[in-house]
Amino acid sequence: MSNRSSKRSLEKTPGRQLEGIMRKSGVNDQGEFEDEYLYAIRRRDWPQRYNKTLVTVLV
Repeated sequence: MSNRSSKRSLEKTPGRQLEGIMRKSGVNDQGEFEDEYLYAIRRRDWPQRYNKTLVTVLV
């Protein structure tokens, strides 16, 4: 992963969890393959963590 700051930010976000790692699936600016990390927030956790008046949940 070339953007470690982004990874740390995602890991600090309340409710966000690492779902998986796609090995050697991305290409960085130097043309080298690198891993991609997948993060998600579960639908049942979303309403508890975010203000419903500011967010629209698409079904």
